[in-house]
Amino acid sequence: MALTEAVQDYLEKLYWFEEADIEPTQANLAAVAGRMGDLDTAVSRATRAVTLAPTNATARLQLGSLLLSAGKVEEASVELTKEVGDVGLECCSPRAASTHRSRARTGDGG
Repeated sequence: MALTEAVQDYLEKLYWFEEADIEPTQANLAAVAGRMGDLDTAVSRATRAVTLAPTNATARLQLGSLLLSAGKVEEASVELTKEVGDVGLECCSPRAASTHRSRARTGDGG
């Protein structure tokens, strides 16, 4: 049975994650895709990470940052200003949360 190019690519990424002792989570896959310049895949993976853990403010910040990088300012603004239960953006300092919100409003991906 021949594997598609996408499956081969995915398996290769999993192999290198294992070699680097990095857990192959959706957030980590998003980070790798973003660093490789594949913003569509990165946004997709980051969206999946937020879907799987909606109260994970770090995942939501990552998604917002990737959306900004992809030029999707309105979507980034929504993600970066969402309250996630009692957590909100409390995982980072108030100054950092304010900076993220400000960048989302101005479209500055930083």
